[in-house]
Amino acid sequence: RENLARARRTEDATVLTCKADRLPAARTPATLVFLDPPYGMGLGEDALLVTAPHPGGVGLFRVELKSGETERLGGRALSKGAVLLPTLSPDRKTVALLHVRDATTGKAQPTLLDLAQPGRVRLVGTPVVSGTTLSWFPEGDALLLVRRAAFLPDAPPYAAVTRLSLAGGAMKELCRGESPVFVGQRILYRDKRGTWRTCDAEGKDRRPVGEGLTGCEAPAPGPKGERVLMIERREHGPRPVLVELKRGSVTPLPLKKPLSGGLWGLPVWR
Repeated sequence: RENLARARRTEDATVLTCKADRLPAARTPATLVFLDPPYGMGLGEDALLVTAPHPGGVGLFRVELKSGETERLGGRALSKGAVLLPTLSPDRKTVALLHVRDATTGKAQPTLLDLAQPGRVRLVGTPVVSGTTLSWFPEGDALLLVRRAAFLPDAPPYAAVTRLSLAGGAMKELCRGESPVFVGQRILYRDKRGTWRTCDAEGKDRRPVGEGLTGCEAPAPGPKGERVLMIERREHGPRPVLVELKRGSVTPLPLKKPLSGGLWGLPVWR
């Protein structure tokens, strides 16, 4: 609603919740749709964890669904700059995030926030070039992220799948690649040639998935780590597909009009 007001638009902004097998009917005409990943699924049915603009930048908020009350988290430490990629720990007690204090540097500080003490944060490791993925190791003792080299005009781009230890803040490069995500006990990532592969938690035993899943992006693993929902780029527009990791098969979802067209993005599988 705030974005619509700034743009001097009068349309309503609506928050929709639905089950995956009972999607709401498409409304037409529609000008813009804002998609917000459900970061706060682990907070229970009565609260959400969201990022939203505020006078100091982009902050992290807890939203109570019944009362509508909001609380900004992180205290003074997160009062300025931008909070990126908040993600809940496996035990749902801690939030990991990237905090960009100065956008001109292009770097973000890995940060932990204890939901039992939402006014305090703990910095982990050193700032990294802002990435697009952040997740937890299944044991909850480390973060999985992409470490990039600062952009240099005469140097090729460098990105490495990296393990960040929460105990001492040490970073360990596992392999060259980006967009890493855990699928069961293995890591799915895209190498520098654009081929999707899996490896073990140490970055070893690297195997291609099928023929490389060319054109696929934005992996959302299923609960058992055997299947992944992805977005496949095509000449006529993107579409959601289901990937069987062992076989490497790619199956388009059976969509009916009006869901068979348009743009697709930000898949999440719970």
